[in-house]
Amino acid sequence: MQKRIFPIWHNDKKIFYTDWSNLSDDLDSIAAIEETTNFIVELAEYNLLEIIDVRGSYTSSTVLKALKNSAKITKPYSKKKLWLV
Repeated sequence: MQKRIFPIWHNDKKIFYTDWSNLSDDLDSIAAIEETTNFIVELAEYNLLEIIDVRGSYTSSTVLKALKNSAKITKPYSKKKLWLV
């Protein structure tokens, strides 16, 4: 399992919690996004429920481009995402 994404259970449903909190560097942020994207694609499960914690993180146009690219790649696998801001 990756170090920033792990499953939690609620009402017998698996929800993937992704910890992108307190990322202050573009390289760290992009690495976390790529790690999560690769994990979801390799998992190849559909209708995923996700909680993504970005509290205290810094963003830039480069990070936003990486997020958009990740969203395109993971869209077929995701059912719902909750962003903690």
